[in-house]
Amino acid sequence: MGKKEDLAAHIRAIKRAWEEMEPGRAERASLSRIRYLEQQAEKLESKPELDKTDKETGTSTVERSRPSTQGSLTQGK
Repeated sequence: MGKKEDLAAHIRAIKRAWEEMEPGRAERASLSRIRYLEQQAEKLESKPELDKTDKETGTSTVERSRPSTQGSLTQGK
């Protein structure tokens, strides 16, 4: 077996041990991941469009959703 196969087998063994110690853990984790992904999808859908194209000139402008942090990087030194 190669390193990748060894690692995969080790991870499967850990997951089996967790499930034996705490039945239902894998199912709860799966549901938690699904809820998280749904929340992230909702956040993306509710954000305003950031890249807008000026229809008259054909140029594109990008709006920032938060202020730039370039100045704050050097202030803490």
